[in-house]
Amino acid sequence: MLTAYLDSGKELLGKVIGSADGEFVGERKIVRNNETNLGNLACRANMAKTGADFAVMNSGGIRDSLPAGDITYKDVLKTKPFGNNICTVDLSGKEAKDYLEAAVNKEKDSGAFAQFAGVQITLEDGRITALEIGGKPWSYDRTYQVVLESYIASGGDGYPKVSEHKGFIDTGFVDADVLKEYIAENSPLKTADYAPTNDVVRK
Repeated sequence: MLTAYLDSGKELLGKVIGSADGEFVGERKIVRNNETNLGNLACRANMAKTGADFAVMNSGGIRDSLPAGDITYKDVLKTKPFGNNICTVDLSGKEAKDYLEAAVNKEKDSGAFAQFAGVQITLEDGRITALEIGGKPWSYDRTYQVVLESYIASGGDGYPKVSEHKGFIDTGFVDADVLKEYIAENSPLKTADYAPTNDVVRK
């Protein structure tokens, strides 16, 4: 009775959804210590889905690399296996800077280590001394929307809990499906377009 469903599932998992001209790096020892092209890809996928100003992602949510060549749905699920929902929260200028300061200080070699998109941060002695969001200087007077996954939104990995913030929205979109959609819409992916840009400068 179950054979038809199992066969159908295998077919869906094995379906090619896109391609890349090189590997998107999700290897544990690399992604938990460095900005990576896969971190940039996943963050930008979440931004594209929501229109958020910037994205923050814990590296522990990335569990495998995406291969060069054809990419299947199974590859995406291996990369993002936890089924986190994509969430957004509208933050005041001060709240956005405080949140980024908490994120950027997460320890290396841990799942909490942050991947970003849409920001350029200069950090000195644990404090943000220069900040751009969306290519423009940060403003105390602006409201910014951050996109993040439900795990850290609820305080996972020691991130500030924002799931009870008045500007919080759980979109209901699942992280793996958002990444799958983005890959399908933007293939063939060029790794150079997602290469690390030193979005955090530590002095």
